[in-house]
Amino acid sequence: MDDAGANPYAAIVPKFNFEQAVRLFWKGRSMQELIDAAKRLGDDKLEQDLRKFFDELEGDVHA
Repeated sequence: MDDAGANPYAAIVPKFNFEQAVRLFWKGRSMQELIDAAKRLGDDKLEQDLRKFFDELEGDVHA
């Protein structure tokens, strides 16, 4: 069964993943806010991916 069938809210609440986090960043969410969200979800891989993305982004700015 898909998520929408198991949970009626799954259809209206998007999954928080790397792509969603990057979209939110470009819409004005802070780096720390997004990293904190990944921590609250207990998603270590997402947290690592976001830290890497932000480190690379800052490296490009300072290069």
